[in-house]
Amino acid sequence: MFDIYASSIDYDPRVEAFQQFFKTGAEHDALGGAGHTAAEIVAMRGHAGAQDRRVVEGEEGAAVTVSLAGMLGLVALAFGCQPGPSTAAPSPRPTTPAPSKRSEPAVMTVFSPCRAILIPGADAEYGIRFELTNPTSRPITLDIDEPFLQFHLRAAADGAALAVVQPTLDIPINPTTMTVPAAGTLSLVSPVRLRFGGAPSRDGFVWSIAHAPAGVELTFTLDLPVPFDPPFTARL
Repeated sequence: MFDIYASSIDYDPRVEAFQQFFKTGAEHDALGGAGHTAAEIVAMRGHAGAQDRRVVEGEEGAAVTVSLAGMLGLVALAFGCQPGPSTAAPSPRPTTPAPSKRSEPAVMTVFSPCRAILIPGADAEYGIRFELTNPTSRPITLDIDEPFLQFHLRAAADGAALAVVQPTLDIPINPTTMTVPAAGTLSLVSPVRLRFGGAPSRDGFVWSIAHAPAGVELTFTLDLPVPFDPPFTARL
């Protein structure tokens, strides 16, 4: 019963109203649990031994008035609990632990202002389009070469690096300026195509990787200023 009162969010054992409420509740608990009032329990425990008979009946056998607090102490002992001092601070409200659930570990997603979009084509080849996202509130101006070849590529599968064969390419370029709008995006299409498996191509725009496309991890690094310079990954 003490645990029940202590678990109440507004219970304060120092308040007289709560003390009276507790005493009344203890009296009803004694009657309902043992079939006797607190006074009857005291009387029965007193008559159980001659040593205690004098305390209950008095020297001449007259009835003795027992304080309600004393009776409640005996009732508490009869029910196997001990009341604490009335000046004690309220016990913290018990909390029920959340049920344990087995689940997959959370995956933290880190924002990247760049991503590569691989477009399937013929003969196990993939076209490449880059999408740049401006995370700032101001436009970002970029110096771009056309055709867009300003990137480096690394490939891996099952943790092992894969060779990326890039034939020599000697073509004229056209410098230009492009703007990534504030909080907006810009798409850059490269003429480079990625070929997976088979013999390397002699076409300077076809970069070959001697591996099936499934399970290949491609890491791109753009030759562009912040915030578009960190490496980012695409998987097939």
